[in-house]
Amino acid sequence: MLKQLGIKLVLVCRKIIGNARKKNVLKNLEEKAKKLSLELSHISDEDVVALIGEDREDK
Repeated sequence: MLKQLGIKLVLVCRKIIGNARKKNVLKNLEEKAKKLSLELSHISDEDVVALIGEDREDK
């Protein structure tokens, strides 16, 4: 679940990066997107379910 969201986020970041490159702006966004992608790749669906459950219990 979170991995799918991460993939979508990376695709959006790549589109932003492509537009930024055309304007020669924000070149470090690519590194940030890669780091975010790596962070998200380590999160399992079970972890996400557990976190959502904890969040609902807190409310």
